[in-house]
Amino acid sequence: VTVLVVLISAASLSETIRNYRSDLLMKKGYDAAIRNKFEPAYHLLNKAIVLNEKNLPAHYQLGYVHFNTGKYPEALEEYKLVKKWVPYYRNINFNMAYSYYRRRDWKNALNELEIVHKIHPQYKPALLLLAYCHYYTYQPKKALQFCNQLLDYNNRNEKALVLKTKLETILSNHTRS
Repeated sequence: VTVLVVLISAASLSETIRNYRSDLLMKKGYDAAIRNKFEPAYHLLNKAIVLNEKNLPAHYQLGYVHFNTGKYPEALEEYKLVKKWVPYYRNINFNMAYSYYRRRDWKNALNELEIVHKIHPQYKPALLLLAYCHYYTYQPKKALQFCNQLLDYNNRNEKALVLKTKLETILSNHTRS
């Protein structure tokens, strides 16, 4: 019995140390990523994940690194992993939506943005992305709705103002024909 307790304690201590080292590597990877040092961040975050495959912040940050280096499929894989554990977290859903958007996968981008919009209806980046996705899927009325909603919060948003002008032109041409 004593040997079993010692073995369990040693295994538990070993796991605790491994998780601690994983967390330290994740923090170093995060620091590198926010300073746009993506290559070192990539290696640090991968080491963190090797030590603890359930290190969700490391997967999230690795998704961020992949996204910022244009590797959208890889970013999505990391974000999907985190989403399994935290299905309704605004940042995960938004980052997934933006990754899909960059791949021109409007349907999946809209699905994720709908979740973001339910969680946080005033989230300005999501409102703009919703407007653009609806614009690209030929839904000008819906796009204009999200543009106007964003402009209610920030009437100087240049991207929204430009898109609104395009949408109003499309809608006025459509009603004339």
